[in-house]
Amino acid sequence: MNPSQNPSREEKARILFERLREARRSQTEPDAGPGWQARVMQAVARSPVPSLTDERPARETLPMERLVWRTALAASLVAAVLVGYLLVQPASGDLVASPSFDDPAETLVASLSD
Repeated sequence: MNPSQNPSREEKARILFERLREARRSQTEPDAGPGWQARVMQAVARSPVPSLTDERPARETLPMERLVWRTALAASLVAAVLVGYLLVQPASGDLVASPSFDDPAETLVASLSD
């Protein structure tokens, strides 16, 4: 095969581009008729605008998702009550005197039982 008869890749791309350009130029725009733009703008102006106060449909949630959020709320409330209780209680002498604890859970139980 003669290399001059086989166009290069760039030449093939250029030919394809030119054919696509000619095909696009030969297409005609659809005629919407006189006043088409005005009718479209009037339809847009008449369409209802959603406001921020409109009722939005409830988001579909999985039952497990609702359970997880309720459990997180309950856990945070329990933690807040526990912290509040510990802040209100006076510190015992055992907690103040010993700088290190052998068992934090035992210390917590001992402070709660006072």
